[in-house]
Amino acid sequence: MGVQYICVETDASLVKVALEDDEYRLSATRGVITEQKLLLNSEFSACNIRVVCNRDCNKVAHGLATPGCNLPSSLRTVWDGVPDSVEDLVTNNLAGSYE
Repeated sequence: MGVQYICVETDASLVKVALEDDEYRLSATRGVITEQKLLLNSEFSACNIRVVCNRDCNKVAHGLATPGCNLPSSLRTVWDGVPDSVEDLVTNNLAGSYE
């Protein structure tokens, strides 16, 4: 058997709440949340979910999510390679961690 315990860190308190209880069950994201909960429960014997930082500390994730949030829901996007904007986000984030 693999890892027994996992600590999930998020910058969103709503994600923490959704993974810890059943309040999400009527939301539009219920399928994704249900999959995450099933994965955590089937692969790990224990899980701790923590809110560890504010969104300013997670610029890369939010930079990745922003274009997707602005697309029409009917549009399916596939990237062929890594977009320059993503490379810039990661590079700037890494450079900032060494200052």
